[in-house]
Amino acid sequence: MEPTVITPDQPPSLQRSHPDLVLLDVRLAEDFTCGHLPAAINNCVFEVAFAERMKPLVPDLRTAVCCYSQSAQSYESRVAAEKLQRLGCEKIFDLRAGIASTHVARPAPVDGSHLIDLSESRVEWTG
Repeated sequence: MEPTVITPDQPPSLQRSHPDLVLLDVRLAEDFTCGHLPAAINNCVFEVAFAERMKPLVPDLRTAVCCYSQSAQSYESRVAAEKLQRLGCEKIFDLRAGIASTHVARPAPVDGSHLIDLSESRVEWTG
């Protein structure tokens, strides 16, 4: 089955119609940590172990999977949808517009004093 491209307003109704829906954030773990859709799990599509990690995450290939990345300009969700299709997943949804198109709570900036290891730190400025 071909992946279905969905719009940013569709995930809530998709979750209602597919209670077992797996929201799959296919960005780097660091990006996932900075913000992701509620109940999403992370599996970076460009890592070699992507397919192997999918087996325990979605053991039943009939389970609906909705993958997303950062934005429509990134190709992660498209690549992930293609890989999921090759793995045999039957219901694949691609939130191609990405997380940038949704309202996701970002972690609050940390303020205050912080110890810095000067031997391990580097600051670069680009103007």
